[in-house]
Amino acid sequence: MLRSPPTPSAMNEALSLPPVHSIFDLFLLSSASGLAGATAASLVAFAALILFHAAYMTAAISLAQSAHEHRTNREALAVAWGRLRSRFAWVLIVELGFVSLSIVVIRIAPIFGGFGLIVGLMGILYFAVFVEPAVVLQGMTALDALRASIGVARLIGTRNVYLVGGYVLLVIVVSLAPGRPGVVTPSVVVWTYALLAGLLHLSMLSAFVHRWGVLGPVVLPEPARQGEEAAPALQP
Repeated sequence: MLRSPPTPSAMNEALSLPPVHSIFDLFLLSSASGLAGATAASLVAFAALILFHAAYMTAAISLAQSAHEHRTNREALAVAWGRLRSRFAWVLIVELGFVSLSIVVIRIAPIFGGFGLIVGLMGILYFAVFVEPAVVLQGMTALDALRASIGVARLIGTRNVYLVGGYVLLVIVVSLAPGRPGVVTPSVVVWTYALLAGLLHLSMLSAFVHRWGVLGPVVLPEPARQGEEAAPALQP
C-alpha cells in the first residue's frame, strides 16, 4: 500500500509505548491515503495496526510481569495467552482511547511550536502510562485503570517525570535512525539499530510494568487487591 518499504525509524516506532505508536499510526494512515489514493484500504490497514498493538501490549505486559515473578517460560506463555483471551477487548478500547488523545495532540501541538508534541507526549505518558498494565494485570475497566494510573503517577511525582522524560528523550534519539526509505535489504548497521531500539522499548515497558506491580496495589481499592491475590490460582 505504501509502494515502498517503511523507514527503519517507522518500523521501530511500531514497537514503542502508546501514545508514541498511536501518533505514528495516524501519520502512517495519512501518508498511505495520499500515496495509494485508497482511503478504504488505508483504514483497514489502520484497524489491523490497532488490533496488533492491543495484542502485542497484552502479551508483552504479561510476559514482563511473569519475568518479574520468575515464572517458567511455559507458565509465562500460558498466563499471557489467558490474559490475551480475557482482556483483549479492554486493551483494544484503551488503544482506541490513545488514538483519540493522539489526534487531539496532533491538532493542538502546532499552536505551541516545536515542543508542543513533546509536551503532549509527556503529559499523556505521565498520567496514562500505567493504564494498560492495570487493565492487563488487574483486569480493570479502562476508566478505573485511568484513575489508578493517575493515582500512581501522583504517588511517585517527580520520579515518574524523570522516567517519562527519559523515555520521550529515548524516542527522539532513536528516531534519528540510520538507513533510508525504500531499501528492501537493510545494512548491518540498520539491523543493529533496530534490535537495540526494540530492546530499549521493551526495557522501558518492563520498567513501567514493574513500577505498577510494586505501587499499583497501594492505590487499588480493597476488592481489586483481593481479586488480584486470588487470580494466580485461577490463571493457567
